[in-house]
Amino acid sequence: MRFAPFLMAVLLATTSALGQQADPRVTTLLRHGVELRQQGQDEAALQEFRRADAITHEPRITAQIGLAEQALQRWLDASRHLREALAAATDDYIVRHREVLVPALQAVESHLASVSVTANADGAVSRQRVAMISIERPASNVAAPHTETVPNEPAPAGSATRTLRWVALSGGALLIVGGVVGAAVNASDASAFQSHGCSFPAGGGAATGPDAYLYQCQTTGDSMNNMRTLEIVGFAAGGALGIAALVLFLVSPPARSEASGRQANTVHCGGFTGSIGVSCGATF
Repeated sequence: MRFAPFLMAVLLATTSALGQQADPRVTTLLRHGVELRQQGQDEAALQEFRRADAITHEPRITAQIGLAEQALQRWLDASRHLREALAAATDDYIVRHREVLVPALQAVESHLASVSVTANADGAVSRQRVAMISIERPASNVAAPHTETVPNEPAPAGSATRTLRWVALSGGALLIVGGVVGAAVNASDASAFQSHGCSFPAGGGAATGPDAYLYQCQTTGDSMNNMRTLEIVGFAAGGALGIAALVLFLVSPPARSEASGRQANTVHCGGFTGSIGVSCGATF
């Protein structure tokens, strides 16, 4: 979403408003950056703002960088820079423009989502941050000035479903990766378990084995149980989320090409030949 040119002009205050001691090089770079944004050259404007930031790191420059990144749909970077700018809560520039910067951050973060997957085995699953990027065609015209004061526009029909299906697909993929890791580690542990002459009692309980390998048998047995649990949960829950994502792909309205009208989103899954695992891919 691109802010209207008049709003960007407001965000670039005059030298006197920015402070009597403002570096003239910074002021020139910011002015040129705003002019480039008014011309629709957001990438070139971002480079000018970064040059200004290299001279002096100030909240007003960080805010301009975040707004340029928002226009370029670089949601993660925009969120980080807008949050950094707003953290300078006592800065005069931030105080005067907070009413613009806060809605801008809200709009940016409406494009972000996170998936958290946990397991009962320490270190078995990594933490990932997933950026959910809209695939809808951006508006062809700049929004009218009065629309800039409405940060909470209703989401387009079907956008929640489209976001949910990508979250389900991402979560399912992470869980399946956990299942693959569990299966691989379990297979390795089983080999060591057998080579040491270890075994599980018929009635259940801790693993046993020769006195020389008793400790290894017990620790390896515990690891096998944990990895077996991770394998089962990973494949079962991951498969369920994958199926849910597939259903959402089938029932939600697909994004279509403006030129041909053909469906632009596809998803496909399949197993690895001769090994444990599932591979899923998507085109959008």
